[in-house]
Amino acid sequence: MHPQNYFRPAYEFYNSVTLFSTSTILAHAPWMLPSAIAYPAAGIGYCCALLELYKGNKVRKFHKNLRSPRAYSISSDQIPRTNKALWLGTGFTWKKQHTQMLHDTQNKIDAFELPLVVDWARNNERIAEFTQQLSFFQSGIHPLRKAIAKVTSSNSKFNPVRPHMDLGGLAAIHGIEVNEKDIYQEVDERNGHTLVLGTTRVGKTRTAEVLIAQDIARRDIKNPEEFEAAVVVFDPKGDGDLFARAHIEAKRQGRKFYVFHLGFPSISARYNGVADFNRVSECATRVAGQLNTSGDGAAFAEFVWRFINIISNALFSMNRGVNFVSLNEYIQDMEKLFIELAKHVLTTLENKVPTLSNWRSEIQLMVNDHKPPQHDKALAALRPEGYALYQYLQEHSEIQQQTHIRTLLKNLNNLKHCVTHYDSTYFSKITASLLPLLEKLTSGKVAELIAPDYNDLQDNRPIISWSQILREKAVVYVGLDAMQDTAVASAVGNTMFADLLSTAGEIYKFGDSHGLPLADADKKTSVYIHADEFNELCGDEFLPLVNKAGGAGVKMTCYTQSRFDLDAKVGKDKSEVILANFNTLIMMRVKTPSTAEYLTDQLGEVNIIERTAVSGATTISSTEFTAKNEDRVTVKPVPLITTSTIINLPKGQAFVLHNGSRLDKVRFPYIDDRNCKFAALKQSKLVKEMNERYRKSSDSGEWWKQVDFDWTAGYKGKDDIALENVVH
Repeated sequence: MHPQNYFRPAYEFYNSVTLFSTSTILAHAPWMLPSAIAYPAAGIGYCCALLELYKGNKVRKFHKNLRSPRAYSISSDQIPRTNKALWLGTGFTWKKQHTQMLHDTQNKIDAFELPLVVDWARNNERIAEFTQQLSFFQSGIHPLRKAIAKVTSSNSKFNPVRPHMDLGGLAAIHGIEVNEKDIYQEVDERNGHTLVLGTTRVGKTRTAEVLIAQDIARRDIKNPEEFEAAVVVFDPKGDGDLFARAHIEAKRQGRKFYVFHLGFPSISARYNGVADFNRVSECATRVAGQLNTSGDGAAFAEFVWRFINIISNALFSMNRGVNFVSLNEYIQDMEKLFIELAKHVLTTLENKVPTLSNWRSEIQLMVNDHKPPQHDKALAALRPEGYALYQYLQEHSEIQQQTHIRTLLKNLNNLKHCVTHYDSTYFSKITASLLPLLEKLTSGKVAELIAPDYNDLQDNRPIISWSQILREKAVVYVGLDAMQDTAVASAVGNTMFADLLSTAGEIYKFGDSHGLPLADADKKTSVYIHADEFNELCGDEFLPLVNKAGGAGVKMTCYTQSRFDLDAKVGKDKSEVILANFNTLIMMRVKTPSTAEYLTDQLGEVNIIERTAVSGATTISSTEFTAKNEDRVTVKPVPLITTSTIINLPKGQAFVLHNGSRLDKVRFPYIDDRNCKFAALKQSKLVKEMNERYRKSSDSGEWWKQVDFDWTAGYKGKDDIALENVVH
């Protein structure tokens, strides 16, 4: 039966009833025909009746699908998991005939609206809940309304008007195809990265849960005993259900699970974004990359990069770690670092250079005779000890001849130049854009997370690094609390991306065991990154990550609401470059035609048939005339899908464009964990508190400084999880 015939009434039901009745008469009235003929004929009639019933049911199902979107939910145990592909949901490949059918449906959509009895039942259920003062007549029929509403609102399959989940949108977009199949994305395509676009509350995060569950379960094809890759979930807004999904699936698969959350410092792992690097200059790049580089800000950013680089090199040369706290301290007082580094150099040389053996006493004498030149503002502003060290270094030229500490001397000379050539006023103007950022990153409990104290043995919160996570193939949930403080979330997120890019480059060149005994340069561990609301995280560091890190095994799946969010964050030109690096596009319902055009512009046109009914009459004489009725068929080109089709998608549905030309129409499931053995994790006190906190508005941009729950004490309730179950 051709799909276009589905728009007609289900006449097959009449055929089925007729065949069934006729066959029954033949089977129970054999005197009409010989038994040898009647019984076989009745059997054939029953088979034909069943066939007609099947065909009629397909038409009925087609009409039902056009009337209301089909809700789709599965338990987390039922998610298909395969090591070779990513299951997206159920659906079909969108072809020319579907464009034709959708066009025909829109012309006849009134014929497939919900029956009036369904509308009456929903309206009666709303009226039955009214609590306002009723008139005498209304008060008499109100109990009857409530009784009817109780019956019609039941979810029993025997209820012909039972309510269905309101998914919104146009049901016919997916309902035109009766036969669905599972839709997959090959794992090899994931290296090209995936972009998910969809407006608020259409199911992006729930879709992310389905994809994350599969990535956590995926094992290496060559070695099924090992997991394929690490999984990192970036969640700027802090969705409790998304955290629970990552935790549940890690628990189900027995994988190591870490939490880094700016909003819950008590249970968060710690992370130093400027501790791991191949070149010390990367520290300056990660910090200065957070600053505004447009217009005049570019020059200031370059100066800031230089100063941060000088500080980082100085700390590294003294075998001291670099973190945001130390950077914030020394960018405001570079003289202090100069004094420390000068003493370190002199201590290193005092036993090797005889003229420096009494440097301490000589410096003390110079401090007591502190007479800086008043005509030089920079020198006059130095402390007595700083000026004494500067004089001492100037008088002892033999220090500069010690080639075995050339790097140390270079760092010292750079610091000396900074403190003696820039007065405090000029220096503060240059670094004015950096100080607010560092203050935010080093304030309150957040400082403990991104500038961990490695010597604090009483702090049992783990310290994570990307190289460690990749080697362990761990699962990491990163909550950045962007709804409370966008600046800190963006800064930490960009730092993580820059650090991850550096780690990916190291893996690409040396393998994931670089620096370890028996390192295998050919062994490269990949990582699946799921970045929800990734426009909040997108900076200059993101472009090379999405552009070049695919060769190092970085497979990104990014979620955002519209292309305008990205334009507003990084500018239109950079956003176009970033979008061009996503080879797979999942387009859910969006609100603006320009966002929908990002998909429709990549598709071609198809020819559809349009029928026009024409009727007329021609008078021949006063008593004769001719009448004519005809259908005129025209062929016209139309887009494979239009922007209005995307804008009218129901919740949880999407178009998926992959392999450059394959367009699939997909329904994503909602995961129902009520019968899952890990359901308690989703109902834990932590998840409830996360959801509750992010629903409330806060007057303070740094609300984590307020009273914090003692999560480290553990929970006594049967549905709660202790710290060791959250971070293990």
